Amino acid sequence: TEKGNFEKGTNALFIQKPPKKFCEDNNIDYEKLLLLLQNAKDKLFLHREKRIKPGLDDKILTSWNGLMIGSMANAGRVFNNENYLNFAEKSAGFILEKMWNGERFVRSYRLGSGKLNAYLDDYAFMIQGLTELYESTFNPRWLETAVDIAHQMSELFEDNESGGFFFTSKDHEELIVRKKMSQDGAIPSGNSIAVLSLLRLSRISGKIVFEKMAEKTMKVFSNILDSAPAALHMMLVGLDFYLDTPMEIVLSGNLESKDTKEMLNVINGVYLPNNVIAFNSSDGSQNLSLPILKDKSPIDNSATVFLCENYACKLPMIDPEVVRKSLE
Repeated sequence: TEKGNFEKGTNALFIQKPPKKFCEDNNIDYEKLLLLLQNAKDKLFLHREKRIKPGLDDKILTSWNGLMIGSMANAGRVFNNENYLNFAEKSAGFILEKMWNGERFVRSYRLGSGKLNAYLDDYAFMIQGLTELYESTFNPRWLETAVDIAHQMSELFEDNESGGFFFTSKDHEELIVRKKMSQDGAIPSGNSIAVLSLLRLSRISGKIVFEKMAEKTMKVFSNILDSAPAALHMMLVGLDFYLDTPMEIVLSGNLESKDTKEMLNVINGVYLPNNVIAFNSSDGSQNLSLPILKDKSPIDNSATVFLCENYACKLPMIDPEVVRKSLE
């Protein structure tokens, strides 16, 4: 337009009518108009190529990948989607190979190198992601690594006097104050995810020390939980898990057998927010020394489910419909 629709009388290009409608109203050949538009776009593109391009933020963050790994693993389990699970495992393998040396994480990775001391979020989010990944694949590596990371998170970030976790590690660069981040926003806080992931990891691994860490953390932020609970919505999820009696599900059998897969579909088809699941392989190839797995062998070589609370279990079940009704 002559007056323009943008700054200083300039025009941001836009189309008022669909091209075919424009051609009908103005008696123009449609193919000819498309050719004119394409020529114009080519000229515009060449002109825009002269601009300085914005920088590309292509670094890889440990924390964000931890959230993604957990989400992809959970989606893969619920929707029985192998692509999601493969992607989650591939991503977890990359992070552990490139950004974890067995004792410490780096914060970011780009162009073949990792750098910067990792923060609480990096550890807490990866614990959550790897725990979800174990429950989705039953690969012992993911649970064992989650336990190792939890111990390191305690060593580097926990306030042993008051409870809770500092955002920076004990050997981070010296700051005016070491803050304990608590508020959940678009991304949950490290303390909130630490509470939930430690509680779930404690149930699966049988390590009570993780539950004690979570308890102390919730006590630190109890005033906020009481006065402004919406500010800590993810910690509320952890509190709900803590106050509930979470169900401990143990599946025993051959992971590749048809009846085991059928039983998994039943378990994954029921929404149970406060539960953990572990797998007891009939041939022992994928087993861990977990209290939750003790004396949980398959019945009659069939896929068998044990539903437990505080490690006290109901009678083992081998009928998928019975399992479904018990879960519902």
